[in-house]
Amino acid sequence: YNAVISACEWSQALQLLADMPDSRVPASTITYNTVVNALGKGCEWIQALQLLIEMKVRHAVANFITYCSALAACSQGGEWIQAFQLLQEMSNRQLEVDTVTCCAAISACETGSEWRQASQLLVDLEGRRTQFNVITYSAAISCCQKTGECILALQLLAEMSDRCVDADTIIYNATISSCRHGVEWRQA
Repeated sequence: YNAVISACEWSQALQLLADMPDSRVPASTITYNTVVNALGKGCEWIQALQLLIEMKVRHAVANFITYCSALAACSQGGEWIQAFQLLQEMSNRQLEVDTVTCCAAISACETGSEWRQASQLLVDLEGRRTQFNVITYSAAISCCQKTGECILALQLLAEMSDRCVDADTIIYNATISSCRHGVEWRQA
């Protein structure tokens, strides 16, 4: 089942999961991970979160991969509140909150145009000693670009330099773009 589900679109993956009890094949964590991943690719964040609830009801253990897939689904939908809740749940379950999961939550902020939340997440993650890299900063600066938050974009760019994280062309362009929306364009 798992191999077939991984080749399916989200609606087919859900149907195969629903058909498994009739075939007397139990769904494993890997099965759920595969379906949640398909839901994430299909931007079906609500159903991905519902599947996490179903896993709890069926006493299936959600793992790091399950949460990463659900975070990706929330990111695609710009559902930053749910992404933050998933990060908190991961932390409560003592699952590693790493750069990948943080980037997914920041990307959800970007899609949802929530630059303040993205900024706060960076501050919160600082305390967790999460490694920031070019992808983390790119997601945060892209959020600034979308909302025209030049000052924060410039602060993040300076912070990258302080942390010896090399900025790429995309980051410079996003920073400049965030500044062109206001009088701060001279600073860019």
